[in-house]
Amino acid sequence: MSGIRFYAGAPLVTREGYCLGALCVLGTEPRKSSDAEITALKDLASMVMSAN
Repeated sequence: MSGIRFYAGAPLVTREGYCLGALCVLGTEPRKSSDAEITALKDLASMVMSAN
């Protein structure tokens, strides 16, 4: 990959249980995610899938 050193993702799952992909965050610096950041990413993925 071209300089990617950090990746965090949350699955985008339909109400029927199909995984369409992932909502992800990429970065060029290595780092660790906090519990709050992981929760926020999962919440965002849930909001994306609940939008009508």
